[in-house]
Amino acid sequence: MDLPLVPIPTPITENDFTLHLLFHIILSLLTYLSVRPLCPTLLIMFLLHLCLPFILLDHTERLPSLLGYKIVCNHSTHSSNTCFPRSFALAHTLLLANVAAVQEPRSFSQANQHDEWRKAMQLELHELELNQTWDLTTLPKGKKAIGSRWIYKLKLLLDGKIDRYKARLVTKGYTQIEGIDYFDSFSPIAKTVTVRLFLAITSSHSWPISQLDVNNAFLHGHLNEEVYMHPPEGYLQAQSGQVCCLKRSLYGLKQASRQWNKEFSSKLKAYSFRQSQHAYCLFHRQTSTSFRALLVYVDDVLITGTSLDCIQDVKAYLDNLFTIKDLGFARYFLGLELARSSHCTYVMQCKYLRDILVDCKMHDAHSVPTPLSLGIRFDSTTGALLPSPDRYRRLIGHMLYLGFSRSNISFAVQQFKQFLQHPQEPH
Repeated sequence: MDLPLVPIPTPITENDFTLHLLFHIILSLLTYLSVRPLCPTLLIMFLLHLCLPFILLDHTERLPSLLGYKIVCNHSTHSSNTCFPRSFALAHTLLLANVAAVQEPRSFSQANQHDEWRKAMQLELHELELNQTWDLTTLPKGKKAIGSRWIYKLKLLLDGKIDRYKARLVTKGYTQIEGIDYFDSFSPIAKTVTVRLFLAITSSHSWPISQLDVNNAFLHGHLNEEVYMHPPEGYLQAQSGQVCCLKRSLYGLKQASRQWNKEFSSKLKAYSFRQSQHAYCLFHRQTSTSFRALLVYVDDVLITGTSLDCIQDVKAYLDNLFTIKDLGFARYFLGLELARSSHCTYVMQCKYLRDILVDCKMHDAHSVPTPLSLGIRFDSTTGALLPSPDRYRRLIGHMLYLGFSRSNISFAVQQFKQFLQHPQEPH
């Protein structure tokens, strides 16, 4: 049985904390003045009591406890044991305290107890109905309906305050049967060499690069297969015995990405874009006076062209068909941090690298001058087998992608890639 969520508290702000300290000082002063007769011992106790909040403030890891702030973990309420480094500014510490206190529902029964989550689910269902995602019908004989579930996410502002409550309906695609519920599921994505070439060409011509994101992209894909889904929890339109016959893709379906790619590609071709036969995620359109190109990775899109007006025309066309989020000039794409100069694009992967180090618990490690020591050799017969080879394989995958900006590690990664089948401790 799911336990109820603790109501989400109002986020702490710097003003709240300042008022808390001011109230503490005034109360302490009034308490001291009310005592007769005055004596040095009471004065010392008063000064210690007055300085206590500032002593605790210097040790910012105690900030949540100082404010009487509670967080929820494993369905039990206790004081926060989150460690806040001393070097953090007060504003950032408050942000971390707010983020640590946020609790997202893990089930429909938990979310349904709160008005904001109920509104988020109703909004999602309303958008699905407007999109004509399904028709209600009875389940045909011999057919099987798949299940669905709700995913809940809190979107936060930079100061830790809640921006919006997001509820997303996803299908249990792992229960789909190949050949019945879906046939093809392959969808092309941008290759590393294509992204590199795209950035190189735009830099050599000094073309601007803009980035956009398509909201709820998978919901725009049309289904060719006959797929039935049990009505989602909280959906009151369905009568007893009815199921949802899906007309459009939903997140979680095996073929969702493929159907979205087909829909998006067809709309671009209708706007006179040509799809590259060497990289199916690359589209271009050329006239006598202008040139435009798009690079598509699922729902993330890079647009370039000979002028900003050319780019804006494409954005307006896509916004007419889909709801897009204009991200402005490209700054962060697929884990790549992009920085432009007049004739050059700098590609970095600082955040991606930090995430790898944290995952490997090496964020405090020291750097070395070369990726691999000179003359070192590895084989498949020395050392004990790793108890969990999946982590080794995942790390090699990370290293291969890190080679996008750090080509100097390529040789070392290729050496270790030979032992993916049976990695050993020396590797």
